[in-house]
Amino acid sequence: MQKDFNIMLIEDEPDIITLTKKTLSVGGFENINIINTYEEFLIKIENEEKPDVILLDIYLGDKNGIEIIKYIKGNEKYRNIKVIVFTAIAEKEKIKELIKAGADDFIIKPFDPYFLIERINDIVRAI
Repeated sequence: MQKDFNIMLIEDEPDIITLTKKTLSVGGFENINIINTYEEFLIKIENEEKPDVILLDIYLGDKNGIEIIKYIKGNEKYRNIKVIVFTAIAEKEKIKELIKAGADDFIIKPFDPYFLIERINDIVRAI
């Protein structure tokens, strides 16, 4: 099941990308699409296989990740994609804003690799 599960990681920090990809691979997830910018996200989401889950850093160089959440959750074609906000920000007001925008879950960086795998496995079981 995990091999067919598609994950889109939207992150612009190379060290976080490497660590996350390695963690997901150890957890049995092989279909990982790495996205670095909002523009790249728009191209990939429209032209490639729809991901099952998106791990989303909310601070990208070219756009705020909240705009990506709004795009996904506001589009009938994508609104069922699970969005896990992947961020170092843990402020209550920012979390409220992300929930209002449609985030499904949060993982605070630096993250526990086992917790990340556990959260993704929860989504796999729910699908």
